[in-house]
Amino acid sequence: MNKIPCLISCINAYQSCSLIQAQSDIGILHIALLDSQDFSLGQKISVSFKENDVMLCALDNAVISTPNCFEASIYDTQSNDLFTRIALQTPTDSQSHIIIHTLLPNISLKDFSLDKGTPCKWFVSPSQMILEY
Repeated sequence: MNKIPCLISCINAYQSCSLIQAQSDIGILHIALLDSQDFSLGQKISVSFKENDVMLCALDNAVISTPNCFEASIYDTQSNDLFTRIALQTPTDSQSHIIIHTLLPNISLKDFSLDKGTPCKWFVSPSQMILEY
């Protein structure tokens, strides 16, 4: 499970749905919720998402249909006959890095370079994120 500490910076609500923006060291994360009554502006939270919810694309692919898209580089890989677990090194505002993990079927990576240091983008849907406080 990936976990990123954040501060809630914006809450947009319409009827029973909400889209929360949370500021983190890697940028703004967007989280879709059915109810945001338990959350408030400036609140410290952790945003979590599963490894198999993280998708990859080449760095030059500029159009992704989610606001949660971040640049990274391949840090490490572990493979078996079916899956590859990839550690992605994501730069932060403070010149450090956060490691994000993704678990993808090998078939989806056949045209993707997994060499250490290869730049890429990772993304996750706002509806796949979990807020913890």
